[in-house]
Amino acid sequence: EQKSFRILARKIWEFYDEYAVENENFLPPDNVQFTPVYCIAHRTSPTNIGFLILSILIAERLGYISSGEMTQRLSAVLDTIDRMDKWNGHIFNWYDTITLQPLEPRYVSSVDSGNFLACLITASNGAAEYKNECAKLEDIAERLYALYENTDLEVIYNKKRGLFTLGLSFENGMAKFGDNCYDLYMSEARTLSYIACAKRGVPPKHWKRLSRMPVKFYGHTGLVSWSGTAFEYFMPTLFLPYMPCTLEYEALRLVYDAQKSRSAETDFGKIFGISESAYFAFDSQMNYAYRAFGVPILGLGRGLEKDLVISPYSAFLMMSVNLSGSLKNLAVMKKYGLYGRYGFYEACDFTPGRASAKGSIVKSYMAHHMGMSFCALANAAFCGEVSRLFTADRAMESAKTLLDERIPVGIEVKKYSGIYEKTDKPDAAPICVQSRVSTDADSENPVFGALSDGRISVLGADN
Repeated sequence: EQKSFRILARKIWEFYDEYAVENENFLPPDNVQFTPVYCIAHRTSPTNIGFLILSILIAERLGYISSGEMTQRLSAVLDTIDRMDKWNGHIFNWYDTITLQPLEPRYVSSVDSGNFLACLITASNGAAEYKNECAKLEDIAERLYALYENTDLEVIYNKKRGLFTLGLSFENGMAKFGDNCYDLYMSEARTLSYIACAKRGVPPKHWKRLSRMPVKFYGHTGLVSWSGTAFEYFMPTLFLPYMPCTLEYEALRLVYDAQKSRSAETDFGKIFGISESAYFAFDSQMNYAYRAFGVPILGLGRGLEKDLVISPYSAFLMMSVNLSGSLKNLAVMKKYGLYGRYGFYEACDFTPGRASAKGSIVKSYMAHHMGMSFCALANAAFCGEVSRLFTADRAMESAKTLLDERIPVGIEVKKYSGIYEKTDKPDAAPICVQSRVSTDADSENPVFGALSDGRISVLGADN
């Protein structure tokens, strides 16, 4: 497995090595497309930048670059970020990578800010581990953490609803709240919510405001998302640990099984993994179109059964819940031809009426999907390295009780009507020993726990 990890990771790093260069202000272009025309998208986002920073750190640990080169690359990226326009510490959603000007209309995306902050926290802790070897890296760790500390999360929080807005648009220099908020627990914004609660930037009750609408599939109880994508469920797990016998653990097992059941048939076997991705449709400039695709049972959105677009990065994200199954899935994808110069291509479209009978490969590489895949490989190769570094922050560690949420009993569950055929049954769930779990992180009313052997007693609080 280690050999497989390194082969896959090396290809991904080559993408960053060749495209996050001085001409792009050391930032990754959003995507590079190879067919039907070669095109570099000279724009980037907070998520792209955050995963680049983490990828540089991971590349050094894999031996692809020296610690000196890692230092130079991180310094260059941070110098670029320092020159970029910001709003209350937030970097805008899109920048021209050549001019560093925010793209109009300006917009602050809450979920992108959350992703960026998670990467900053993780990379800061990673760089700090070198402080006894290199003073420059200690300075980099401080710069990374300062970017996180100086980002005001209250300005994107809708206090009336107790939720984070999807984002803020800007008209004549004035910020305007969007009408919609992230209100589902199973969304890509889960990382932002966790950071905000851990940082005490929003009230602890925000975590309870996130809706947990249950669904059952093959005996597992899980939670629905809006689009039913692997991205919504698994991207936060790059940073947030989850424990057996919790609601999240059970939900993620269900998602893996549901994703596997919504597979595409190839000459080499079935492949699966559905998320938001590019697909086999084009704009007037012959750029691939992009949107969310999902599994019908998992998503509240309508029409999910109409499309079938398989994305390899979804398989990387699902490594956290089934490593061997994900590697086998990727092996079939590679035999099928979903593999190119920088590793796995963006996606393959199997939607009837839009793609060929055997599927149409989307020969493009998207920076944020490459970064997520690289981090998933690092977690798999180094026993949860990204998650370990994220929770090395004391505030992030202290909030882990939020993730110890038990499966509720006697709840109404969304039933699946059966739009597509079920395939392999999942493995039997482990026998769980129930324990008392705190799901609050309230500094004013902390939860205490006592341990004693009759002679020595220890009292601990969750704050």
